[in-house]
Amino acid sequence: MHEDAAVLSASLIALQSRHSASIRKTLWFMQQNYVEPITLSQLAAIANLSLLQFTMVFRREVGMPPYRYLSQFRIRKAKDLLEQGMAISVAAAEAGFFDQPHMCRHFKRACGLTPGQYLAAAMRDPRRVPQRLQGNMDAG
Repeated sequence: MHEDAAVLSASLIALQSRHSASIRKTLWFMQQNYVEPITLSQLAAIANLSLLQFTMVFRREVGMPPYRYLSQFRIRKAKDLLEQGMAISVAAAEAGFFDQPHMCRHFKRACGLTPGQYLAAAMRDPRRVPQRLQGNMDAG
């Protein structure tokens, strides 16, 4: 799943023109409202597509399902907050996760480390942080 982060980074650069207007609208909406609960129905309505059409078009254009994109975006935000010294529980809420365990599950699944393990590695030696974490979601 680590390749998903590369796809996310590429899509964050500028909501590239390779995406249709309807998908650009939903990407923008997710990036502006990531702290709030977001439903597929909301996103489909923004894209002016049926739920099935939206999920198929989104996956084809972005390279991952909408909820995975949103999760990766939230992980990137949490990572930024953690690097600024925010407590894990606060970073989880600020990044739009339901709670700290929710964020930890998604973070570990995407990055291979828990947020605490990531911070410990970064504090010891930032150059030793696994490359997949350093470049995972730096764009945006």
